[in-house]
Amino acid sequence: MVSAPAGETTLYYHNYNWQVLAEYDGSNNLQRKFIYGNGTESPQWRIDEVLLMKAGENDYYYAHDHLYSPAALIDSSGTVLERYEYDAYGNCSILEPNFAPDPDGKSDYENPYYFDGKPLDLLDNGGLELMVWPYRNYSTYLGRWYQPDKLGMIPNDNKEINPLDLMYQYTDGMNLYEYVSSNPVNRVDPFGLWKSDMHYDETSRLAKKIGFKGLCAAKIAGANQGVDDLTPATNNAYQRYHFNGKTGILGDFIPYKPGRDEIANTRWEDAQDLLKKKGCNVYPALYLVGQALHGFQDAYSHSVSHHADTAWKHVTGPNQWPFWHSRPDKRSKWLKDWTATSINTQSALQAIWADPKVQCICKKK
Repeated sequence: MVSAPAGETTLYYHNYNWQVLAEYDGSNNLQRKFIYGNGTESPQWRIDEVLLMKAGENDYYYAHDHLYSPAALIDSSGTVLERYEYDAYGNCSILEPNFAPDPDGKSDYENPYYFDGKPLDLLDNGGLELMVWPYRNYSTYLGRWYQPDKLGMIPNDNKEINPLDLMYQYTDGMNLYEYVSSNPVNRVDPFGLWKSDMHYDETSRLAKKIGFKGLCAAKIAGANQGVDDLTPATNNAYQRYHFNGKTGILGDFIPYKPGRDEIANTRWEDAQDLLKKKGCNVYPALYLVGQALHGFQDAYSHSVSHHADTAWKHVTGPNQWPFWHSRPDKRSKWLKDWTATSINTQSALQAIWADPKVQCICKKK
């Protein structure tokens, strides 16, 4: 890639993840090199976790916030050189090491990476800030994309689905320019192709559709998503909550005892038992329902057919990194399974809704 700001030529060398590995000037002299995180903890979030910028003999290290936006630049001795703070949608304020505002508001070390770990382009003599994502460009000032979702109003690459079927239109939201469903404090979009989440978003939507009031829907969806947040599959101790087994040294399948399905069924049965008790507070039961739904939903995406029936296969299989366009839990790739998961989730929620005590507490007024 060649860039030519103000009559200067800069050549950028990228890897297959659109990450800049090195910058050269027009005479092919190396200017800077960059090193990135390997994404083993949560690769779909950390694809642009820049760790090191090397300029000449100087090494500059990055510290990050919870969205992996750079929060500080640090030299080899551990001294903070400058800091970065962001508003909700990514407008960056550059600060001195003592948190005082930088006099000119610009990086003294020509740091190119800011919100969400993405590069910032300054156009029109700095009058236009353009954040560069793989598929789209983003405006931190507007808090939205410059281009509509490349997947369109039907985020589906499964050609077997009728594109005129209203069920599959705008399933990622009506606004094709919206950034992460207007929740930038908690969510990221590594490619500019963010997808609705089954565990929280779809579960909450279905619960509300059935009749659950917002608080009850949030209890269920939050417990569902909490299985990922509190017992992440990246931790070996928690993989049994997401998979029925693991990949052995010889590539064989070694079952967990108990595994995902057994744990999910136990949570479901425990929820039913709680609801049978007199004077039952339904919220603990709803929490167990959410946990059970997580296992039921993972049974579709963490499966043999998706080449993701173990944690190892989920990460290394043909549908995973670096081939993000076909990852095992991507809705547009596995739309039939995603739809079946949604239908079965709704059936499970309807079974819980049939309990009079649940309706007494959770029915919309």
